[in-house]
Amino acid sequence: MQTMRDQILTRIKRLGEGKVFSAKDFLDIASRGTIDMALAGLTRLGTIRRIGRGLYDIPTVSDALGGILSPDIDEAARAIARRQHWKIMPEGAWAANLLGLSLQVPSKIVYLSDGPNKDIQISRRSIHFKHARPKAMAGLEGKIALVVQALWTSVLCLSGTYGQLLDYVVFGDWIFFGLVVATIFAYRRRDAQTGVTPTVYRVPGYPVLPALFVIIAAYVVVSAIWSNPRNAALGAALIAAGVPAFLFWQSQNRIQRGGDVAVAR
Repeated sequence: MQTMRDQILTRIKRLGEGKVFSAKDFLDIASRGTIDMALAGLTRLGTIRRIGRGLYDIPTVSDALGGILSPDIDEAARAIARRQHWKIMPEGAWAANLLGLSLQVPSKIVYLSDGPNKDIQISRRSIHFKHARPKAMAGLEGKIALVVQALWTSVLCLSGTYGQLLDYVVFGDWIFFGLVVATIFAYRRRDAQTGVTPTVYRVPGYPVLPALFVIIAAYVVVSAIWSNPRNAALGAALIAAGVPAFLFWQSQNRIQRGGDVAVAR
């Protein structure tokens, strides 16, 4: 009959080289203390390698390179996600690298996560987990999410020229840039009416600089409409298409908050 240590070792060997794991992957075999002792012993023997806090792998040996390879960062991220019960999804240049669309390994490894913002050190690399709303990640996991992102990006690129896409972005972005800065005036006026000292919403050069920024933002938006009204209209339609989704999720959040209050009572 296999001892608990032997069962842990058998499972690790089944995982194979390069796979990353933590103590939580073996809680169905033994207690946490027993697992920690077994993993520490296997690390001392050189059977496994400790690559981060509470994370281990079986080192991959490359005959071509004549040495041991660095830990698999994507495997490490997924082991962390299992341990923390997070959903994750690679983002940006790192996602392109994993899909094989780019050979460049970015200096910053970023994953979207429904957990908190967190940086975790793996060997000499750092993985940044960036919080995203769970609903924004619903159904988007692993390579399926990467394929969806890649297909959508391809559709956008094939839908028109770079100039058209830039018009969509500029038109929408500068509307909201201007609105965000304009809220400073609303907040300051509200504080003045209630007798609150305006220290929370302090802005250098107020009110001249914020007013100047709002005027410039309005100029950019008007210029985008004047130079290409068709693209501006399409940009406005894209923004409007998000309104029903926003209202739906807002109502869902209100329902959820109401439920939480009822449970608390």
